[in-house]
Amino acid sequence: MAGARVRGGLDPRLVLTPLDPQQTRPQMRPGQWSTPGRGPYELVVRLSWSRPGPDALRRELARRLPTT
Repeated sequence: MAGARVRGGLDPRLVLTPLDPQQTRPQMRPGQWSTPGRGPYELVVRLSWSRPGPDALRRELARRLPTT
């Protein structure tokens, strides 16, 4: 993964960016999973009602992923 972050407060979403979209299975096409205004290869997962919750996920991502 090139990046993973949690965005939003009331409607949190996990935004994932693959390091090499051509190596995903199935192979990603630009804009296939993205929405307007986002990068062409971003995957967005809604976190509403997820447990333990978006704050815990933010902490774990910050702890495990390298900073830029």
